[in-house]
Amino acid sequence: MKTIEKIQLDGIDANIEISLLEYGIAWFKAANEITFIYSTGMDKNWDFCNFCLSSFDLKTNVKEEFDFVDWQSFCGFAGIDESELDEMPIEEVIHSLVMHEGTQNIFGTTCSEGLTFDELKEKYSI
Repeated sequence: MKTIEKIQLDGIDANIEISLLEYGIAWFKAANEITFIYSTGMDKNWDFCNFCLSSFDLKTNVKEEFDFVDWQSFCGFAGIDESELDEMPIEEVIHSLVMHEGTQNIFGTTCSEGLTFDELKEKYSI
């Protein structure tokens, strides 16, 4: 018997399917961590189709964790002042970092194909 994990997913769009299939990222928070579901591939229609998960402690110091980032360049890209960075929710920072630096640089390289969207839907009741 399969267990369905009930989680509250958030994403770029209010519609989680759009966040995953068109933007390639969504996330959910637990007590002390945030887990990102991110795309690792696209199908022939250019929709994101394979997904992996990566988690961070909610208290992660992003400047220390991602010390390779040119923060001045990143802040210009994100349209914020460097003083605003520490006040941004971690999900906004990570999403912007993915857009600026790329998925592999933020979440690392994966050797698996990940989960298909249908598998995600079944596992997390999306």
